Amino acid sequence: MKKASFCGIILMCVMGAVLASCGDDKSDDSPTTLSVNPSSVNLYYEGTQQLSASGATSWSSENEFVAKVDSKGLVTANHVGSTNILVSNGNSMGKCSVTVIPKYNCYDTPLLNWGASTSAISAAETHTKGSSSSSDYLYYEYTNGTSVALVQYIFKNNALNGINVIASKSDYTPIGYFLLERYQPIYKDDNDNYYLIDAMDKNLAQNVIVWGLTTISGSKYTMVTYFKYNPNSNALRRAFSQDIEIPNEVLSILGE
Repeated sequence: MKKASFCGIILMCVMGAVLASCGDDKSDDSPTTLSVNPSSVNLYYEGTQQLSASGATSWSSENEFVAKVDSKGLVTANHVGSTNILVSNGNSMGKCSVTVIPKYNCYDTPLLNWGASTSAISAAETHTKGSSSSSDYLYYEYTNGTSVALVQYIFKNNALNGINVIASKSDYTPIGYFLLERYQPIYKDDNDNYYLIDAMDKNLAQNVIVWGLTTISGSKYTMVTYFKYNPNSNALRRAFSQDIEIPNEVLSILGE
């Protein structure tokens, strides 16, 4: 009996060792982290950066609106924002964080809260409110250094449905670069107004931005108009053919 008991103890120990060994087994196919060089980059609009990773077989971008990457790891900055470039060598994966930073900061992006009431926009806006504001229009002064932009929120049935940003004619070119850093151009009309969207694909766009020159009270101004994207509407192309009426006391903040 003692011999049998001793043999049983040995057998149990051997089985325990086998089970423990099986539990600790790790597959050689488990993915590991792939080192990407560099692991993070800051780029300006249209800037490029070559990435490298050992044995890389595929490269992709989480958000091509911000930055794209080719099959050899060359990153191109598309628009201001942040995204990750992903890489794989078939077993391991890695990433590089990409931030596209702006060169131009002409004005803060207005509140694109389509459908919001005048009271909701008033509560959320942090810029200087103009005294000529009403139930149909809210005016704000956006100042950035020596540049001043007048922002006009337009309401229909107490719901935000359009925004005009009006600036000096001399700001036309820098504002154009400002917009190109942030949005994708898609169209130019016969009046040299440029149309841009906030996506690479029109089906993914949320907003349309129109940039051009307009005449108000006999003077030329740079104007940027924001609309909610609607692929079935022709209203955008008619926008610049309409007369824009803005009180002179509001225009005076531009120093024109």
